[in-house]
Amino acid sequence: MAEASIQGQQMLAGYFDDLLAEPELEVVQVEAEPVAETPELAAETTPKTGTVAQTDTETPAPAQPVADDDAATAADHDLPDPEVATPVAETSQRPVLNLETPPAMAHWRDAQQHDCLILQLNGLRLAMPLCCADLPKPWPEGVVVWNEGWFQGRYAVDDATRVVVHLAEIIMPGKGIPHREGIVVPLLELPWSLRVDDLEGSRRFAATDISWNTQATKRPWLAGMVKGQPLAVIDPLELAKMLAHAWNE
Repeated sequence: MAEASIQGQQMLAGYFDDLLAEPELEVVQVEAEPVAETPELAAETTPKTGTVAQTDTETPAPAQPVADDDAATAADHDLPDPEVATPVAETSQRPVLNLETPPAMAHWRDAQQHDCLILQLNGLRLAMPLCCADLPKPWPEGVVVWNEGWFQGRYAVDDATRVVVHLAEIIMPGKGIPHREGIVVPLLELPWSLRVDDLEGSRRFAATDISWNTQATKRPWLAGMVKGQPLAVIDPLELAKMLAHAWNE
């Protein structure tokens, strides 16, 4: 059992080392090119003059007299009943949120020591700086589930809206990790609540204990790794920027 645990820790350490060393992948967005209008296409899209002339010269059929009762019936058939509401499909309409970054989050890296909340997420361990987090909570009551992309749903707290973030989809994209209930860790003064599996308490790290991520990567949420441990440090500022960008898309 001890040997299996050591192997598991080594695998996690290798996984995070790869995240730090992996170069940024260039994302190329392919846009549809405008189709140049050709004579053949213009001929297909231009109405035929012969047809238009024939339509203009056609003599309309004489109108048949309509009885008053029949006219009323036709009017009732053609006009919608104003008292009947058209059913609207239920959608995850996104409310307007205050996404202004608090100062404590903007300068969190400047500290010489970092008190972090240790999170468990799908077998991985993550360190969240406590200066950028509110008090963790059990799965809130009344969550309106969305099950779409990074956003798992929303709930209300003190007349404010919070959005549950499917953190696993951000950290391990494409793994097919299902949306499920768990513990939520709200970000400081922001509407995001990160969904995790469990908590391991808190720990303090000196800035020198962390191998900081200094190169451009496709994972801006990864601030660095705790030296000698399979423990990734989350960058709450960059994570908040990612979430705000995705929300406003």
